[in-house]
Amino acid sequence: MVPQECRRFVAKVRRMFKLVEPEDWYEDPETGLVVWTRRFLVARGFCCNGGCRHCPYDENGDVVPEVPIVIRYEEKRSNS
Repeated sequence: MVPQECRRFVAKVRRMFKLVEPEDWYEDPETGLVVWTRRFLVARGFCCNGGCRHCPYDENGDVVPEVPIVIRYEEKRSNS
């Protein structure tokens, strides 16, 4: 798709699904491309195999649990 067609498609999807920025999508400041968030991709319910930046699916099509990033107190303290 050319950029103008992409923008029309994204606008249509945003209206259809009542998407909210930035919870469901955001525009990459470097490329200008729309990036779907994990929240939207899980709600959509399937992997499109398009290499989405925040794809929550594994190779079997199952949602991979989100792993929180935890910084232990000792690590944080030693880096200070």
